[in-house]
Order: sequence, then structure tokens, then C-alpha cells
Amino acid sequence: MIIKVCGMREAENIRAVEQLFTIHYSPFTAWMGFIFWPKSSRYVSERPCYLPTHCKRVGVFVDADIHEVRQREWHLQSRYRPCAAPGWFPWFPHWRELYEDCRPWSGIKRIHLKDMIIKVCGMREAENIRAVEQLFTIHYSPFTAWMGFIFWPKSSRYVSERPCYLPTHCKRVGVFVDADIHEVQQKVAEFGLDYIQLHGHERPDYIRQLRADGSSPAIIKAISISSHNDIATYKDYEGIVDYFLFDTKAQLPGGNGQQFDWSVLADYNGNTPFLLSGGIGPDDAERIQGFSHPKCIGIDLNSRFELAPALKDINKLKEFINTIRL
Repeated sequence: MIIKVCGMREAENIRAVEQLFTIHYSPFTAWMGFIFWPKSSRYVSERPCYLPTHCKRVGVFVDADIHEVRQREWHLQSRYRPCAAPGWFPWFPHWRELYEDCRPWSGIKRIHLKDMIIKVCGMREAENIRAVEQLFTIHYSPFTAWMGFIFWPKSSRYVSERPCYLPTHCKRVGVFVDADIHEVQQKVAEFGLDYIQLHGHERPDYIRQLRADGSSPAIIKAISISSHNDIATYKDYEGIVDYFLFDTKAQLPGGNGQQFDWSVLADYNGNTPFLLSGGIGPDDAERIQGFSHPKCIGIDLNSRFELAPALKDINKLKEFINTIRL
């Protein structure tokens, strides 16, 4: 649920509203609006001495000159992106805005910590879910955390019933493999899913049917990669799904701990943002830091951070995140 508080201007009021959400109402996604129309009583004529770092910033314009809009870059650098802790994150130096309908500003070369999505997939045990969630909310809150639940019966991480605890501060992702649409819809309702990840051979018509009633969460389509030739598969889904997840092509879908050559992703020139997956492990921190693609928004972690299937090693996760955020 997004709550946009518009017409902000005074520094202390900006800080107070931001604290209201970060301390008391963190489950909500907060946006803060700044009005750049001179005739408004809430017109922002100069940069406040404080701008929000945990709320998304929205610039409001009325028939403005394009040059004027560009001059407001000091506000708009975060208009679709939550800023976080001080300092720039070294990954993805050519990253641009997530959405094509938001003009990418040439001055933005790096992303803030909170723009990096870390998806921990293959979760099932209530206490482990709670521990992973606390890892992010207490120690690594600048990151955006997603948690994946696998609803494919052949997986060793299969979630057969609703755990007694589900995350409230991490986005919930349901992972399906060629599942019946009715089953997907049931799991969305039962688990309160924020995203649907399709990891099988689902075709575009299946996805259109899934979205037909307009109630479907955002959809992630996994694309299995073994060579340059596999990249072109994304073209069938461009404009139909919200995200791609590039994973290693293997005998079983996902969670295999196997890697592919990330350099083949240089051939991906689509508009849909993607997550990087495929056997990422604790020893891949430097490799992650060295990877760059304008549409990569995060990484997917699973089997190589486990003590046993569906049981994540908190210490391994902590060490890995400490390394990549340096």
C-alpha cells in the first residue's frame, strides 16, 4: 500500500513525516511530493535543508518547461527510488530508472543501497523466516528484501502449508512451475503474495489469462540461460511481465546451485528490469560487485546459503551482505 504525502516543503516537517512512516508505519510504502508550480501555496522555491532518505520523492509539475524539470534533478534523483544510507553503492554504474515512462537522468550513475533488491528464495520454516527478516530490518534495512516461497511439489523446498509466521517487512514472492491458474490465485490469497514468479514453460497467453481480472500481483518470469542463444527468449514476454529473473538452465528449475556465464547478459537490451540468479554463493561477492547492466535491479539467493533445503544459514547471509556492501 503506497501512501503519498504531497505538498511538502519545510525541513522539520519533512523529517517528522518520514519518521512517522519509518518508525510507526514501516509496512507502508511512503512517497513524498514536492510541488514546483509557482502559483501553488505549497511551491518549493529552493532546496530544503533536509530531504527524505527513506521515502520516495515525487516532483509535481504543471505545464513546466523541460529545462526547468531537468533543473530539479536534486529532487528527482529519487522520485521512483527510495534513498537510504549515505554513500553510493558501487554496483550497476550504468543503472537508470526502473520504469521507461520515467525519464532517466543522465546525472544518475549509481544506485543507493535501498535500490538493491536481495531476494532470499526457498523459505519455509517459520523461525528461519523470522530470522532472515530480522537480518534485513535490523542490520540491513537499506536493502529491499524479497522472500521466495516455492509452490512446486517436486522441489525439496516445497511449501505444502502456510507457515505459522510470514514476513511483514519483506515482500513475499510465490514461485510456481507450470501451475494451474486457479492454484496460483489461491496461493496469492492464502499467502498474501506481492509477486508471482513463473519458473516453468508458461507462455504469454497463460500470463495474459492470469492477469485478466486485473487483480494479479506483479509477475516475474524466469528465463533459463545456458548460452547467448537463450537470451532472446525474453522478447516473447517483453511488455507482458514486470520483471525477468535470469537463472541457470538445468534439469530442474531453480535452486540447483549451478551458475551460468553472466557475460551473455550483455545481449539483453530489453526494457524490463531483471534480477540476477543462478547459483550465487558466499564466494561470489566480488563477482557481484563487478557485474554491471542498466536493467539489473537485484540478486536472487537460495541453495548456496543453506544449512539444509529451505533452511537458510543466517551467518553466511550476513557475511555475504557485509562483503558486497563495502
